[in-house]
Amino acid sequence: MYNKYSLSKLQRTVPDFNWLGFVRAVIDTELYPDLKISSSEQVIVRAPQYFKDLFKLINATETRTVANYVIWRSVFSRITTLSRRFLYRYLDFARVTTGTTSLTPRWDKCVNYVENTLIYATGRLFVDKHFQEDKKHMDSLQENFRSHFSGDLTTLDP
Repeated sequence: MYNKYSLSKLQRTVPDFNWLGFVRAVIDTELYPDLKISSSEQVIVRAPQYFKDLFKLINATETRTVANYVIWRSVFSRITTLSRRFLYRYLDFARVTTGTTSLTPRWDKCVNYVENTLIYATGRLFVDKHFQEDKKHMDSLQENFRSHFSGDLTTLDP
């Protein structure tokens, strides 16, 4: 879903998290020294209800349990990048929990990592390279639509 929120609206909707502080913290100020993030900054929130429910759950759960979960997920997300000794232990675990019988080849993991990490950046490069003519056509079509539509609005009865 496409839910456009200002950071201040998101803060009012999900007040249990410092959204402005988070966005400011993840922006690379060395890379973008002139970029100033304010509470009027627009963001897309795909599932606002998810965040409401997530913080309700976090607030109702013991701090130690939440901390253990976060640490476990962090370690588990990187386990497949470790040495073979750890990979074979992971395979034993995966065999029992999911029925997996073999490890994913390292090259496949690397490709998937780049694909998943840079999905929007690589998509943008592809679109920029292959769809410039379509973009020009769509811009022209959009401008024609706007000019005709705005002319129609002026002739409507009040």
